[in-house]
Amino acid sequence: MGIGQKLLEILGVFGGITSIITIVSAWSGKVWANKILQDQMNNHNRAMAEISAKLQKDIDQSKNQLDSLKEYSIRYSEHQFKLYTELWNELHSLMIIADELWDNTNQLNLKKFVIQLKQTTNQVKMNALLIEKGHLSELLNLFKELGDYRLGKQTLIEYRDNGTYIDDMAIFQMIDHNLELKERFSKILNRLEIEFRRQLKYYGGPSKL
Repeated sequence: MGIGQKLLEILGVFGGITSIITIVSAWSGKVWANKILQDQMNNHNRAMAEISAKLQKDIDQSKNQLDSLKEYSIRYSEHQFKLYTELWNELHSLMIIADELWDNTNQLNLKKFVIQLKQTTNQVKMNALLIEKGHLSELLNLFKELGDYRLGKQTLIEYRDNGTYIDDMAIFQMIDHNLELKERFSKILNRLEIEFRRQLKYYGGPSKL
């Protein structure tokens, strides 16, 4: 075999090795590329799973908070509906007794009025947190004026029954003032009736008290 032939064989061998190396390198590069891609996909999936879990947790917490708020709102509405209904009954009873005291000014009716006024006032104060701020303020002012009405009636009873001296002009002024307070009570009660009905309707109550 000549030198040329051997040289061709050597080159052929080296050419084969180069081809093998090229093939192996290409395969190895593909394997590493796939591995890197798979790692990136796994990392992405883990990250997405963590984000999804956090979002689900936030959603569950928000849902629990909303359910708690809804339950609280329902309980509040039920308590307020019951309170406004009872409060209206108390105010209506107070109005009836105030009329009786106006028509028949005597110790019995005065005592009934004092008891009912105290009972209604206490109910409002004890349940102040459930009464709308505007209604609460108006009711407390009303009770203060009704206290003046009670005082005026008591003075007139003492004048009539005990002979306590009071100037005639003062008596007429007292009667006019009592009438003014009673009429104001009636007007306030009529306005509160409208507002109470609106309040009860808002909380799902009947349109009639």
